[in-house]
Amino acid sequence: KVETWLRVVTREKAVYHTLNLYKADVHGMLRGEGWIVADQLETVKNLVNASHASFDVAGSSLIEPVPKPWPTPPTSFALNDFTYPYQEFVETYGVPRYKEANPSLFTAVTFPFLFGLMYGDIGHGTALLCGGLFLVFSYNPNARLDEMTGGIYAARYMIVMMGAFAVYAGLVYNDCFALALNLFGSNWEWKEGNEDDDDFPHSGDVANSTCKFSDQLELEGAGADCIYPFGVDPA
Repeated sequence: KVETWLRVVTREKAVYHTLNLYKADVHGMLRGEGWIVADQLETVKNLVNASHASFDVAGSSLIEPVPKPWPTPPTSFALNDFTYPYQEFVETYGVPRYKEANPSLFTAVTFPFLFGLMYGDIGHGTALLCGGLFLVFSYNPNARLDEMTGGIYAARYMIVMMGAFAVYAGLVYNDCFALALNLFGSNWEWKEGNEDDDDFPHSGDVANSTCKFSDQLELEGAGADCIYPFGVDPA
């Protein structure tokens, strides 16, 4: 009962707070000023008219533009499930002013990519990617979630991209669960022979290349085999 009473009181306070924002210019009518997103104007008119009709009172509601000059409009961005977490991330630093470029569009690519460079590991990235895919496919828009769980589900697409970039960077680094991989072999090797030989590698020596390098690759056709197929040579 206490929880029900608190909910009713909170709702009534919110109603009176909203009504106090209006001005009673004419008896029986309230006037309020506010911003409406341009492409939502007709929707707002229909909602106001439907709300007014539900009270069965005389008169009609009216929504008209306020004469200019106007103050600087607030910022409004059209978001979806994919862009929402990036917009929230950007707004922790600040909200772009009206008609400024939205940094979250760039953040949607740069943030997961930089995370992948930092977290580059095939194994850990795959675990993160699978976790993100689980959140994507198990999401239920009608489910009632607490604040923490709702926040995790809201970032599900961000988690998927972070995991994908981490796997990509892990392939570049040849790293899986902090274990070095040798997927395509190396272009460097140690010479075989006796330790007493002059050309046998010792501590501090540089390994011998298994292919020929040249400064004139196109002319001499040398050095093509020295290009590692993908990522960084494990040597």
